[in-house]
This record gives sequence, structure tokens and C-alpha cells, in this order.
Amino acid sequence: MYRIVNTKLKFYTASPKYLVSGGTDGTVRIWDIATSEEMTILRGHESQVTSVAFTPDGKLVVSGSEDGTVKIWDLTVDHEVNRFLGHRNWVTSIAFSPDGKRLVSRSSDGKVKVWDAASGIEVMTLSGVKGDYSGSVAFSPDGRRIASPGAEGAIKIWDVETGAEFMTFGGLEESVHCLALSPDGRRLVSFNKDGMIKLWDVVKGEENMTLGSDQWVYSFAFSPNGERIVSGGRRTNKVWDVTSGAELLNLIGPEGSSSRSVVFSPDGKSIAAAYTGGRTARIWDAVTGMELMTLRGHGDVVTSVAFSPDGKRLVTGGMDGKARVWDSSTGAELLTLPADSSVDCVTFSPDGKTIASGTRGKTIMLWDSTAPADGYEPRKIAEAARKIVDELYDKLSLYHDVIDKLVADKTLDESVRKVALQIANSRLWEDGEKTE
Repeated sequence: MYRIVNTKLKFYTASPKYLVSGGTDGTVRIWDIATSEEMTILRGHESQVTSVAFTPDGKLVVSGSEDGTVKIWDLTVDHEVNRFLGHRNWVTSIAFSPDGKRLVSRSSDGKVKVWDAASGIEVMTLSGVKGDYSGSVAFSPDGRRIASPGAEGAIKIWDVETGAEFMTFGGLEESVHCLALSPDGRRLVSFNKDGMIKLWDVVKGEENMTLGSDQWVYSFAFSPNGERIVSGGRRTNKVWDVTSGAELLNLIGPEGSSSRSVVFSPDGKSIAAAYTGGRTARIWDAVTGMELMTLRGHGDVVTSVAFSPDGKRLVTGGMDGKARVWDSSTGAELLTLPADSSVDCVTFSPDGKTIASGTRGKTIMLWDSTAPADGYEPRKIAEAARKIVDELYDKLSLYHDVIDKLVADKTLDESVRKVALQIANSRLWEDGEKTE
């Protein structure tokens, strides 16, 4: 477990060994997922880092900040290799194109900018974006389009090559509250604050249909094949057919509750939902609507749910300060992961071996997702090493003395010694202590 003041985090999905985070202290940090240890601190921003991302090959990291700059860092040498200047206010979101050649950034100055990732040259500025602090931006799966919420509740899509506005969804009277993009990037579902659920054809730029809704919607998810949508609302989860717009299922949750998080299993056969009432999560049959199981164990509202990539496990987060891992076929609780405060979001790493959770205590926690009997050794080593380093710093204070003691101690297990040296080195840079 480690504690940082953080706003954004991303796994490097091509080789899920590392995590990048951006903090309110203006730093970008790289973490080793296996040991939970900080590997690198990248300094250069003058204000809070609001967005971070790896390049597809994992060699570069891009960061956006409230200081209005976008920076690219070379991880092989741990320093900034490019800086993108042009925004006049906070950079709220950034994303690489699938091929890594271009970068798109969004700012609260009301601009979306496209950059050449190698040179840092601004390729184009896209207009028509609402200037706020919550806007996001994304490339389509084929890299040919950019999507972002626009002004007055619209969702805008631009052509990457020409910069021309490809289409606008709506121009809705109320702002968009939540949305989801289909796995193939061809459809989009949105819910705006006037209570309308709309399904859009991203290719044609047309509204396909409006789905009936008698309740507020907090979350959406597409099925893996893109043929169905599940919504999370007040007490109920509804499943819709994307082609016909027909309501297929109405799943009734605990009385007086809302479903703030909902997800399909990777095979599309099950739906998991988190509920504010009843302190439960439930798993449903996505075809029949039958409730398969109720997961009880949280001491407060369940805030979030996520399936493991193989669908065999489910992780839930709760306001009781716990993340819990469940067997999705039996409902058995496999792990309880204690946090420092309410767990508001959870996710599995792409290989399913690690769980990341975010809390209201401004803490990011990484956990080994397997049961203790299946391999907690790396975590145990990291915990032992951290304890040793803490004790040495309490006694000796100086970095050189701590390192000398770690090297000289013949009783230390070599695996523990190696991790302890990494921890001590990371603290050197964090504390700003310089060697002579």
C-alpha cells in the first residue's frame, strides 16, 4: 500500500508491470505494481497534474497540468523530452492515438488541441468545447476520430486528419451526465440531465433512438458484443436491445437504493451492480434476469464493481473503507482489502493479477488480487522491506547510513534487501536529499 495525493492513474496495458500517477504536488510518479514501490519521480510542472497516459510502447509518459502545459517524459532517462505550450488554463484530459503518433489534450480554456507527439508541434485546435473543469477527451478505436463533450450539452466528434467537426450529438438542453461508447466505437449512449437516454450512431452521426426512462441514470455499460446496454438507476437496472431499443429486462435492486456502478461480465452472460441501499452488490443472469446471488459483507454503501478479465472474480468497493473480492460463480468472499476511507472506485489490471482502488482519503492502493495461498510472496517481501527501511530511517536519519546498514546486514534475505534498497532510493528523491 502507498499513499500519494493523486488525481489520475493509468496502467501500462502492453506490459502491465507499471502504473503512472499524477499528483496535486505537480509530480508524475511511476510505480512498480509487483512491489508497490515508487520507481521514479518526474518533476517539472508548476501546479497540479490533472491527466497522465503512457504511449502504446510504454517508453514515454505524457502529463497535463493546471499550469497549462503538456509534457512528455522519456522513462529510459527519467526526464522531460517535450513540452507542449498553447493552452491558457488547466489541462483536464489527454489521450494518445492508438498508434502513438498524435496526442490530444483538452483544457478548461474551452479548447481541444491535437499535437504531433514526436515534435510537440500543435497540429490543430478544435473549437466548440465548453470551458469547464471536468471535460474528457478520447480517440476512437481506429484513431480516426476524437470525441469530447461540447458546449450546451452536446457531444462532439472531430475528424483527426482535417480537424473538421464530423458530427454533433444533440445540442441537448441539459448537460450530459453519463455516457458509454460501444466496444467497436460505432455507437454511443448518453444520459443528460433532462432525463433522456439517447443512443447514437457514431458512423452516421445520427440519433438512433431515445430509450424510455422514468428515473435518473447514474451509469451505463455495453455488453462485450455491443448488442445490449445496461443502465444503473434508482433501484433498478434496465437492459436494452441496441438494435430495437426494446427494454429486455428490469432488474429490481434493494428498496430505496440506487445503482451507481454496473458492468457486464467479460462473456456477457452476467451483470453485476453496486447498490447504495442494503449494503450489497448483486449478480444477475443477463439473459433471463434471474438474480444469481447477493453479495453481503460491506458495512456501508457499495460504490463500485468490476469483473476480473477472466470473469471468475468480482471486486467491490464500499463506503465502509473496504474493497472485497468475490468468487463470481459461488459468491464466496475471497479477500477483504482494508483502505483508509471510503473506496469510491475499483478496477483490475489487464492481466487480472492486481487490483487498484481509489479512496476519499486521496490514497491509491494496489493489491495482489489472488488469495493468500495462491501467492502473496511479493507483497510480503515489500511489506517486510518497508518496515525495515522505516525503522532504519527512524534510528539513522541519513540516506547514506541507511544504505550502508542495508548492505552490511548479513541477516537480511536477499529478496528483502533488494526491495529495501529500492525503497530507500525512492525516498532519497522524494525527500530531496542530495548525495555528495
